[in-house]
Amino acid sequence: MNYRQACQNCGFFEKLDADGGVCAKYPPRAAASGGLIDTFWPSVGNDDWCGEYTHADNVDNGRRTAEQTADDHQDLLDDMGGE
Repeated sequence: MNYRQACQNCGFFEKLDADGGVCAKYPPRAAASGGLIDTFWPSVGNDDWCGEYTHADNVDNGRRTAEQTADDHQDLLDDMGGE
């Protein structure tokens, strides 16, 4: 099989806009700012690449959509007393 090993073709890529999205290969990362803790997935461009590439055909299609993940994220923040 011949395909381009770019983020936009990876099964862990979640497209956010025309220029790119986020990599959800691993759990979100945590960052603290102003006493608050937030989580995020690394932002990537469509044509970015890494050594962890997995073609979308080889990834479970049951993964959550970006909107579902955002809803879960907001629920977590609400539970923690965040806004």
